[in-house]
Amino acid sequence: MSTERRRLSRGTGLALTLSLGIVALSGCTMADSLAPVAGDKLNSVRFASIDILTEKKIEIAVAPVCTQTDTEYSCKGEAMDNKPIEVTAPVADTIIMTVKVGGAELYKGNVTEVLDRAGRVG
Repeated sequence: MSTERRRLSRGTGLALTLSLGIVALSGCTMADSLAPVAGDKLNSVRFASIDILTEKKIEIAVAPVCTQTDTEYSCKGEAMDNKPIEVTAPVADTIIMTVKVGGAELYKGNVTEVLDRAGRVG
């Protein structure tokens, strides 16, 4: 094989290797950034509470902002009519949340069921 051909072959191989490496790293970065969101229970409580509020036709002024302690998830927001939105759920494998607006209970049930139901609508 001629010297020029070997250089071309090495250059092509190097370019291909670099391209594949960049694609692989890009995929890892994207997957890493999505993974925490998909399995994050705190965000699941928040999204499920917003789904319930939407189902019950509650107009939201301030979407629930959630925090977590060792034993409980807690979210607070505000409806358009200035009533407080309160969401509580114990930290557990199966999360059962309670959603209240202005002190009135709108929902008490499984977070996963709400998210599954919302995913199938449409």
